[in-house]
Amino acid sequence: MGPLIAIDIGNTRIKAGILHHSQLDVHDLPSVEALPPFLRQHRPRAVIAASVSTDETALRQALQAWTPHLTIFSAGVSLPFTIDYHPPHTPGTDRLAAAYWAWKRLHADELGMVILAGTCITYTLIDRHAFIGGAISPGLTMRLRAMHEFTARLPRADIPPTDFPLSSPARSTIENLQLGALGGIIGEVEGFIRQWKPPDRPFHIWLSGGDGPYICSHFPHAEYVSHIVIRGLLEYLHDEVLR
Repeated sequence: MGPLIAIDIGNTRIKAGILHHSQLDVHDLPSVEALPPFLRQHRPRAVIAASVSTDETALRQALQAWTPHLTIFSAGVSLPFTIDYHPPHTPGTDRLAAAYWAWKRLHADELGMVILAGTCITYTLIDRHAFIGGAISPGLTMRLRAMHEFTARLPRADIPPTDFPLSSPARSTIENLQLGALGGIIGEVEGFIRQWKPPDRPFHIWLSGGDGPYICSHFPHAEYVSHIVIRGLLEYLHDEVLR
């Protein structure tokens, strides 16, 4: 029997997760055009795909010939919780898949926050009843690029190392830009946690995305979950579609 495959098409990356005998392997792919030969090679018994950048019809046409069972995880997908968001069909599929993963791990009285740190940073509150919404802000690379591209003389700064110090003033322009971008994100996360953490119910925080490790190292009570969107898609395919 072939594996299950989840495809996550983001703003800057395409990832495909192969689940076979409880083992998850995640691959980066260069383009949507690379998906058909990838599927032909692995011969999946079912595929689930979500995209924040590719048209759903075009995605279905590209994939449907290469698997006997294709699910497009899109805005109108049926979920076991309500979407308390306006309009309800507009949350990104990456947020919905991550919220589904978190929902499965919450008990009746618990609240969860999922932080996806990618091109943008999305903050999503979820409990056992509803996708509650949250916030969206620029990601680390976007902040650094914006300060270079929207000014006359500020240089383009690279992403700082994960152990970049935040506790003292930076001594060069590059380090000032790095400290401003990363320190701003850390302060933003602290602010949302402080504002949204309920006083009377358990609160769980999950981080994922390429820049997740930069954030997670500053929040010991948060859990970093690699490829949470891929994991959420695969669990949805297994539990809600193929059951």
